[in-house]
Amino acid sequence: MITSHVHKNYCISVQAIPNAIDRTLFVPTVDISLKDGKPILGMVSTEAFATQSDAEKCGFEIGKNWIDKRLKASELTDRLYLTPLGETERQRRRA
Repeated sequence: MITSHVHKNYCISVQAIPNAIDRTLFVPTVDISLKDGKPILGMVSTEAFATQSDAEKCGFEIGKNWIDKRLKASELTDRLYLTPLGETERQRRRA
């Protein structure tokens, strides 16, 4: 079963699938898309879990961490273009 949640305007979909080596364990697969459905990234964890629930929880943490790191990197990039007045270089060029 695929479970989805929205985190900061991104959709995280997680599915716990049986481990290929030990079918009694579960591995989370994580798909991240924009809120409008445009896919961005698909990942499969290397960590296996005894229950589907634990695998899904880990999958959501992986997705949230990826999104948070991406947004933090974006914020840092924007700060590099700040002028003393607080407007970005891009905004100044448009004016």
